[in-house]
Amino acid sequence: MSDAGLFCDFRLGRSQFHLDCRLQLTHIGRLALYGRSGSGKTTFLRCLAGLERPEGSLVVQGETLLDSSVHVPAHRRRMAYVFQDNRLFPHMTVARHLDWVLQLASAEPLRVHRDEIVEWFELGAMLDVYPQALSGGQQRRVALAQALLTQPRLLLLDEPLTGLDREARAEVLKGLQRAQKQLGIPMMYVTHDPDELHGWVEQVLYMEAGTIRQNQSEQSIERSTSVLGVDVLRYEAGLQMAEVAWGDQRIWIGLAAEWALKTRLFLRIHSQEIRLGALNTAPNLLRAQVVALERQGSVGELQVRLDLGKNRELVAPLRVDYVDTLSLSPGCSIGVHLGKIEVVPECDA
Repeated sequence: MSDAGLFCDFRLGRSQFHLDCRLQLTHIGRLALYGRSGSGKTTFLRCLAGLERPEGSLVVQGETLLDSSVHVPAHRRRMAYVFQDNRLFPHMTVARHLDWVLQLASAEPLRVHRDEIVEWFELGAMLDVYPQALSGGQQRRVALAQALLTQPRLLLLDEPLTGLDREARAEVLKGLQRAQKQLGIPMMYVTHDPDELHGWVEQVLYMEAGTIRQNQSEQSIERSTSVLGVDVLRYEAGLQMAEVAWGDQRIWIGLAAEWALKTRLFLRIHSQEIRLGALNTAPNLLRAQVVALERQGSVGELQVRLDLGKNRELVAPLRVDYVDTLSLSPGCSIGVHLGKIEVVPECDA
């Protein structure tokens, strides 16, 4: 498939969020859109797909999809969007999902046979199964197979590995890699996890506060992660929240029901998911001591090394202008808020 690139220059306003993106790519390939939660990654993808209507312009593979007089609707953009929640129909088997998509696909000759997609994503044994009987990883593979059967010119993936265990992640990635190799379909892959970038993406866009800040290779992304071992004090099933203890400190975290019976958890924390704030100004903060302020990474940004106690350090990015706002200096105490966290097996800790 031809990959003639993408140009966009658009804006979208919300009551508490503003997206302002300008980007020109001569080649999309396998591209990751990376940044902390709430940075605008999913909103940007939705704008590309036509699910949001920003102001500005968008050109994909030479076709104008958005400008002052044009707004091509989502169903005519020939993009496939794979959502985090898979969105499968409970009354349809896996086979029926695939056949239904083929009926809706474009009139262009198929470049790949249904059976090949089934083989790539290892769906053969589950064709007569309904979604509710499938695991999360199996459902994700069905959703990806559906998306590819529509013969999109661009595949948009919104955190396709979220909520999957290591084995399921490997199965999903294997199917994606085979599909991309055989079909050459450009892919844009949203993630907040730097570990997902290594080994298969070609380029990375870094988003922060609704803007694209960097366009760089995967090797230049800082793989800054820490694992904390915490004790589970109680679990609220209705909220899927757990109160956990790190030493003498207590915080609440979101926790899937599959982990509810554990008395000890290991939480992987990525630096981009850490936010700093003054102590006692917000609930659910861990107390840390600033070890050092280091000028690394993007212009105008620092990396703050933090001591959480128990011989454990975290690294958090921070804009330079917030140093004075938070009165930061080595040795001072600061509050640490953890965004999305990943529960990992003890052997990964």
